[in-house]
Amino acid sequence: MKGARTIAKLRRIRLSPMDGGDTLHFQIMGRDRPEYLSVPEVPPFEGEEAWFELERIRGPVWMTWKVLRQTTEPQWARATSTA
Repeated sequence: MKGARTIAKLRRIRLSPMDGGDTLHFQIMGRDRPEYLSVPEVPPFEGEEAWFELERIRGPVWMTWKVLRQTTEPQWARATSTA
């Protein structure tokens, strides 16, 4: 059975520049509570934010998200960002 799918913006969270500025993890934006993905779970992308299709899956301990593919910004997000 496939899990629920959604389109979400992922934001790169970095170490401070003094600590090398490497990517620490990614935050799934627009959620009611903060949710994060580790670096190996997200394909490389340019910049600090990008849109991805995600699928809800059962992890070993709790529910989590699997990144399916990078996508373009959805129409509904464009409408809310220009308002």
